[in-house]
Amino acid sequence: MPHTCIQVNPADNVAIAVRPLAPGDLLLDGIPVQQPIPQGHKAALTNLHQGDAVIRYGVCIGYLRCDVPAGGYIGQHELEQAPPPALESLRWGTNLLSLKASR
Repeated sequence: MPHTCIQVNPADNVAIAVRPLAPGDLLLDGIPVQQPIPQGHKAALTNLHQGDAVIRYGVCIGYLRCDVPAGGYIGQHELEQAPPPALESLRWGTNLLSLKASR
């Protein structure tokens, strides 16, 4: 059976549709799709509730505005984006070359 979605990180609670999905298509672990999900969009891998963090790529990308069942579609209208981190908290590059070495 061809894959319908990918889970990028084991901590993710959503998967990304690799093609348009229809109700009844199966996600990971046999979770049935609940409604049409466009290619490249998110599907819930578990029952999620309003206020829950949506984890993709192993990081929180936002918080749910409503409950979403396993196999449900999570689009921009269901998601409140997470606030950006403070610039002071971001790490600088760790593999930088000196300007002299690159000339």
